[in-house]
Amino acid sequence: MNNQKIKSGPFGTVLEFSESAKLYGLNNGLRELYEKHELGSGVSLAFKKTRRSIVEVLRHYQRSGVEIFDVPTFRVGACHGREIDLVRKSILLANNITKIFRNILGDEAILWGDFGPYGDCYTGEDELQDIELAKKIYLPQILASRDGGSSAILGETFTGIESPIGFAKAANEANIPVYLSFYTDSEGKIPGNFSTNEKNELEDVIKEVDKHAKVESFGLNCGSEKSILKALSSMDPKVSGRVHLIYPNAASNHGDYTHDHECKLMTNGGVDSLIKFHRDALEINPNIEIVGGCCGFTPTDYEYFVSTWKSSIKEN
Repeated sequence: MNNQKIKSGPFGTVLEFSESAKLYGLNNGLRELYEKHELGSGVSLAFKKTRRSIVEVLRHYQRSGVEIFDVPTFRVGACHGREIDLVRKSILLANNITKIFRNILGDEAILWGDFGPYGDCYTGEDELQDIELAKKIYLPQILASRDGGSSAILGETFTGIESPIGFAKAANEANIPVYLSFYTDSEGKIPGNFSTNEKNELEDVIKEVDKHAKVESFGLNCGSEKSILKALSSMDPKVSGRVHLIYPNAASNHGDYTHDHECKLMTNGGVDSLIKFHRDALEINPNIEIVGGCCGFTPTDYEYFVSTWKSSIKEN
């Protein structure tokens, strides 16, 4: 094992969608944004409803040894990207949350503006399939995160090809480093858009994105440990060197997808199973540089994970 950096978890670990408007003082619209699209099904175990608890949680991460901090925002795309008012509210959210995190964690902290979730929303609609339209919609959101103090941008849980290309091109224009992470289904494949269900191999998606945009590296998140390991195992070694980031779900929180019954990291062995997963992943792909967990992991889980992981590195 190398000295991998540990990244804090995104949405499921940090805040629940419907709570974000309350937490960041943007009640006039953002709460309606989430409720309108029936978001907020994920359960947050990290944040309470007060600013003080946010400070406590982030400092807890910092003391534990987390090195990269996700700043959860919301990627407005296919579901409602054409609704100007909702895009504006997403921009406010990205900018305000980033400023709050930067203020709490300090100038030296590595903050990744984290844009998700699954596809472009939890309503089962397609990601944007027009690269230039995706770029146009994502650019102001990425600029807001950058101007709020993000060190880099992470677009996560993508399921298609065009939308992440547009996202990466927007980050390139904003002149900020960009990372892309994909969701894998039970076959270890990128499932494609809901309407077509045209699945793609991860390596083919990476090759296509690299033709159009500069991406620092790629990752896999939100899927089960089995689906992610399957995707890593199926890759051409010439392409697998572009995958540096993995963070699986602790348990199911997307009830309609076939992989969900496999998301059992916290029920089969707890945090130790996350450590085993990352060891197995590194056996397959030693290029992995950034590790962590996606939905369902708490700061307390991370405290144990960080200390155990770093002890293992010293022992090896």
